[in-house]
Amino acid sequence: MDVGSKNNAFLPLTAATVQEMPLSSSQPSAEYLKWLDRAKPGAVQAKSSDRFEIPEFRSSAMKMKTNLMNFREVSQALNRDMRHMYKYFMKALATSGSIHEDYVVLKGKFSRAQLSEVLKNYVEQYVVCPVCRRPDTVIMKEGEFYFLICDACGARSPVKRV
Repeated sequence: MDVGSKNNAFLPLTAATVQEMPLSSSQPSAEYLKWLDRAKPGAVQAKSSDRFEIPEFRSSAMKMKTNLMNFREVSQALNRDMRHMYKYFMKALATSGSIHEDYVVLKGKFSRAQLSEVLKNYVEQYVVCPVCRRPDTVIMKEGEFYFLICDACGARSPVKRV
């Protein structure tokens, strides 16, 4: 039986077909490469996971206060509650502050690098799915526990309370 013939292109594997295939080899066989070349044109290319970019804060420091001007925009881009992010930032930066309609005021001077690092850690813990690494998640409270539920793969992972 000729495995690579066009007439047998989509026949199921049989015992005879399997016996003709090599069991293991360090180099792919010519037959395998021929099948691979046939399959490539019709294959759908998976999109890379680069579609998600962590947004940057617009911040300004005045005396001993740091203003995060686009805090609401960033929280909406991450699909998270502004108060949840605010609590995380207060604990991570060990400071106090005030939350306003669109922005947050932090007591203390913080560099963009510090703010970016805290935001990156927040995204790692509370936004990106630990199973499929996609940002399509929501935080749900069930009883006393919080779970990160992924809309993409359906994974359900526990997360720490802020």
